[in-house]
Formats: sequence, structure tokens, C-alpha cells
Amino acid sequence: MVPVLDSRLVSPDTLIPLVRQRVLHLPHTEGADALIHSYLIEAAIVFCKESSLVHLERHFDSVLEGQTVSFAMASSINRQARQNVRVPQVTGSVLHRITANGIPLTPGRHYHAQSAESIRFLEPLSSVCIVGAIEPLPTAILIPCALVEDYAHELVCGAAYLLQQLPAKPWTNHELAQLNRSKFYDGIRSAYRFRIEQTASARIHNPVRKRDFF
Repeated sequence: MVPVLDSRLVSPDTLIPLVRQRVLHLPHTEGADALIHSYLIEAAIVFCKESSLVHLERHFDSVLEGQTVSFAMASSINRQARQNVRVPQVTGSVLHRITANGIPLTPGRHYHAQSAESIRFLEPLSSVCIVGAIEPLPTAILIPCALVEDYAHELVCGAAYLLQQLPAKPWTNHELAQLNRSKFYDGIRSAYRFRIEQTASARIHNPVRKRDFF
């Protein structure tokens, strides 16, 4: 069970002052800090889901017919997080591929993906590898370290955009919201390009299908 990237999870609260710099008229209260935190988590979920940045590979020596396995919830990332929190912080976001003995498996024939987190196998297999990406859970208080270390500016813009588009708030600013949204999604596109350039198993492969001609 070896994650390819740094599997540390960190608090996004170090970014709260940067969000305040972008969102004027936010009150300086604990409640406002909690609101900013919640939107940093939401921005992190969107960033991870759409960029597939935080890559994960899970390996299983064998699986049984009818066995359902967890992709990220039971991974080492969540086990390490238990040093700071008692509940899981990340879940599966995107499934890139699943192989057995290095051979790609076919959905509906070899397995059924109930979600990006839950995979039920339809036959016994050995040397199984599940490849995909993860994202924070909506209940998370920690996010993948890569977001804070490498995409802090973009994440701050994402949280600012979400806050500024709220209706009828002292800090509502639709013009700035769109500007911050643009910077946020520029970061997502950059992170996606980085991931597919650096990780072959994260690239989309369209297998050539055999066709019969009559």
C-alpha cells in the first residue's frame, strides 16, 4: 500500500490570513475563521477532484470474488492522520485504472466500482493494484500537504471565490469572485497537467477495440 506522493495531511488554517487579505470586510471572530476553514476544505475538495493531483496506488496480494475493498479510506494516509484526528480525512476521488498481475481489468467483468472509494471484485484475482487520486472528505479538518506547499495561492483564491459569491454578505463581491475563480481554475489546470506529465498511470488510456466488419 504505497502512495506515490507525500502522504502527509496538514491543517489549512495557516492560509486563513491569506484568505482575509483577498476577502474584505470579514469579521475578525472565531466564527469567521471557522467559515474560512470550511471554504478552504471545500476548495481543496474541488481542487483535488478536478486535478487528480494527489495520486495514490493501493496494492493487494489477492482479492476474493465478491470482496469489496476500500481505496483510500483504509489507506496509510488515513492511518497516519489518526495521530492528530480520530476519523478518516480523505477518500477516493478518481479511479484511473485497476490491474491484476500488471494487466488492466475491465469494469463490469472483473470488478464493479460502486464509487471512487469502494470497489467490488467479481472474481478472485492476485497482485491487484488500484490507481487513482484522493480528495478530502467534507468532514475533514486536514488536507493533503501538497495543496498547502505547492498550491497555496490557488487554494486561497478558491476559498475567496466561494466566500465572495455568497449572497447578501458584507464581503460579497461578484466581480472579485470571478477573478479569484479564474486564478483557482488556472491552478487546477496546472496541477492536472503536472500530474499527467509526471505519472504515466494517471493518464487516460483509450484501448483499441476490436471491431467486426460484415
